[in-house]
Amino acid sequence: MSKAGFIEVLAGVESGSERILRYHLKGSSPEINTEAMRIIGMSGMKYKALTMLGHPGETLDDINLAKKWLLNAAKEYEKICGWGKFSFDLSLFQPFPGSPIWNKSKKNFDKFSDKFKWVYSTNRGEENNKICGPSKIYFNKIDFSNAPTFYKGKPGEYIVNIRTEEVSSEEFANLRDKIEKEVRGEIGLKSLI
Repeated sequence: MSKAGFIEVLAGVESGSERILRYHLKGSSPEINTEAMRIIGMSGMKYKALTMLGHPGETLDDINLAKKWLLNAAKEYEKICGWGKFSFDLSLFQPFPGSPIWNKSKKNFDKFSDKFKWVYSTNRGEENNKICGPSKIYFNKIDFSNAPTFYKGKPGEYIVNIRTEEVSSEEFANLRDKIEKEVRGEIGLKSLI
C-alpha cells in the first residue's frame, strides 16, 4: 500500500479488550491489532485506530482496556515512526436498521425496559458465555428520518441510545469524552473537546 502511494490506514480496532474482540466481535485480539499497527508503522504510513464504546456486554474494565490499548499503541507507534503519525477515533455504538443487532433484538420486558425498549443478547455457546459474562445491549430503535443520533457530536450533547448491564448511556457519553481528552493529552494530539 505504501508503494502504491497510500499515506494512512484507518484500522477497525474496535476495542482494547480481548473479551470483547474475541468473543463478541470478530475473533481478533489486542495483540493482533498491535501487530497490524506495527506492520503499518514499519511501512511509514500514518495509522488511525477506529475504536468504539458500547459493545454488547461491555463493562468498565473493558472500557479501561480500550484506553490502555490506545495509550500503549500510540507510544509504541511513536518509537517506530515518530510523533504525528498515530491517531484514533473513539465513537459510541448505535445499532442501525439491517444490522444483526437491530434485526435479532427482542422486545425488552425486563431490566431497563422503562427507558430501553429493545434488547439484544449474544449467544456464543455455554463455554463462551462463561468466559464473556453478560453479553446484552439495551437500546431503542430510532427512526433515523425523524430523530437525530450521533456516533460522536458536541461534548455534553450526545444522544446515546444504548446501555449494557454495567454501563449506563450517560456513563458511556461521559467516559467517551474523558478518554478522548486524556489519551489525546497524554500522546500530544490536539484536543477535540
